Amino acid sequence: MSAESTPPLTGARRSILRRAFQKLDTDHDGQLTASELRASFSGLGDNRVQGGELTETQAFAELLRELLPDGSQHILPDEWEQYFASKHAALSDDAFCTKVSRMWGGLPFVTQKRVDGLEAKLLDSLSSQGSEREVLTRIFRKYDANEDGLLQLDEFEQFCGAFGLSRAKCSAEEIRALFERYDLDDSGNLAFREFSAAMLKQAAGHRPR
Repeated sequence: MSAESTPPLTGARRSILRRAFQKLDTDHDGQLTASELRASFSGLGDNRVQGGELTETQAFAELLRELLPDGSQHILPDEWEQYFASKHAALSDDAFCTKVSRMWGGLPFVTQKRVDGLEAKLLDSLSSQGSEREVLTRIFRKYDANEDGLLQLDEFEQFCGAFGLSRAKCSAEEIRALFERYDLDDSGNLAFREFSAAMLKQAAGHRPR
């Protein structure tokens, strides 16, 4: 699959791939070598290894040929993400994250079912506080500390707290996963216009529990 036709990564996929890359990049030079890959590779992510069709060594050799074609010695972050986005495009987000996690040593991740649950609680609270648009605007502006029309992750955490999603009820990783769901352009910020439009659209189709 060409770079042009590779489907875009969702926040969940992008997050686990970046954490895997950072884990494997033991010399912190921003690229991965065959030896760095082999140090953490596990056949647990390959059903053929689990079924006895391939050995772990054979599975790794196959992966290496795909990741480092034409005698390349290093793989860069963009190449890493493009490979997995293309190779496992048909998987659901949770299946994708499970495969990557098992392949590279058991990386933890927040399931989309859990993120759905957090989003539902946020929407329940939003719907219970009056006019959804007015409440959303007021709370967003309250925690937009520098008034730039953007929420960064720490500001989003405070925003969520106003809707009952405090750190006492969910972890930092869960808040980050919810943040990444809305950060579609991978900017590290949530712009008010796009974020509020997405929230109000979700709220319109949401039935409070």
